Amino acid sequence: MVDQNDNISMRGRAGVMVMINGKRVPMSGTELATMLRSLNANEVAKIDLITNPWAKYDAAGNAGIIDSRLKKDTRVGANGSITSSLGQGELPKINQGLQLNHRNKNLNVFGSYNYVHRKDFNRLNIYREFFSPNEARTYQGAYGQQNRIRHQINSHNAWVGFDYNLTPKI
Repeated sequence: MVDQNDNISMRGRAGVMVMINGKRVPMSGTELATMLRSLNANEVAKIDLITNPWAKYDAAGNAGIIDSRLKKDTRVGANGSITSSLGQGELPKINQGLQLNHRNKNLNVFGSYNYVHRKDFNRLNIYREFFSPNEARTYQGAYGQQNRIRHQINSHNAWVGFDYNLTPKI
């Protein structure tokens, strides 16, 4: 679960460790939530939700671990894809991406770039009535508060890497 302040929790506990391809992502809070939002779904092979981490990660990910495994392209030669999406509720959301890959016999070079533009808002309306603590419960007063928070996210996320196969089995 991600709350309105971009804090990630699992089974009601904070302190979730986020990993990509088995490696810890050294981010937290808003920057981590923004990076995860900008990750293109076409790049993800599977997501493991580990609610009871093994001893190796017990201290760091005591609330759980989210491990996103990204797809590896096995086609030989150069290839790529372009994705784009647009959403419109009260405010617009745009996500665009580019994935490129070049593979020969032993070397694979890959990269991706995603851009996310989101306009979001939070509305919080609070109305409280106060009564005396005695049995008569006399009305003491009321308090009303309206909060309106608008924010905009522009996220650029790039991923570049290469694989070199020493032998056909590795």
